[in-house]
Amino acid sequence: QITLHQKLNKLQEKHLQSAEAKKVIQELLTHKNDYSVNTLNEYVHGSKTDKVYREFLNRFWDKLSPIFAELIELKEVATF
Repeated sequence: QITLHQKLNKLQEKHLQSAEAKKVIQELLTHKNDYSVNTLNEYVHGSKTDKVYREFLNRFWDKLSPIFAELIELKEVATF
């Protein structure tokens, strides 16, 4: 079975081109980082509530944008 860490490592090494997306993956893989896979896992499966407030979750989501932008060609749309 392939772990999320292994999948992220493979993405970083073989599929991502931008330095920004690779940096985000490195941050996700760093256990002590607030924006890590471990924090996300604790949020989804754990009972800690210290990082459940809306602003933190919004920043976490925004932090993932460079990865999504490269993988699915995410683009910002101008609103009028």
